[in-house]
Amino acid sequence: MAHFKFGIYLILAFAFNWVKCFDEAADLNVKVTIQNLTTFLNENSEIKELFPLVKEQVSHDPTSLSKLTYSAGERVDGDQLVATVSESYSWNTSGDRRLVITYPRAGAGALITYIQIVVEQSTPHGKAAITKGGLGLRYIEFYIDAYQTNYMNYTVEIYGFY
Repeated sequence: MAHFKFGIYLILAFAFNWVKCFDEAADLNVKVTIQNLTTFLNENSEIKELFPLVKEQVSHDPTSLSKLTYSAGERVDGDQLVATVSESYSWNTSGDRRLVITYPRAGAGALITYIQIVVEQSTPHGKAAITKGGLGLRYIEFYIDAYQTNYMNYTVEIYGFY
């Protein structure tokens, strides 16, 4: 019985450290919220698309994932990566999904010069737009929409000056 308890504690310790490693991989100054797009729009009818991000590249092979790259602004001499976040989600059924990303979580961040979002998803349909703050400011909120998808893997990079 003692070996069994030790095994349980060992598994719990491993699981806690594994989750902790993934938590540390994400930038703690970026807040990410994922929502069902239809529900989000019904609950937030006052939100308007302020600045659509440019969809730079779309590649789609029916047997693999689609890769969409969105960006706004441009890199400037001396700017640096000030925040990054990357995560994957999967669902049992396809649906319209929205990620809402806010930088910084609180207070003022760096002066933002450029953002880039790379999304791999199960369909080639989506868009992204800035809804609050933006380029040349110290805060930004934007969304990434993926339509009729059951998988999303995204990486966001935010560049600026402190």
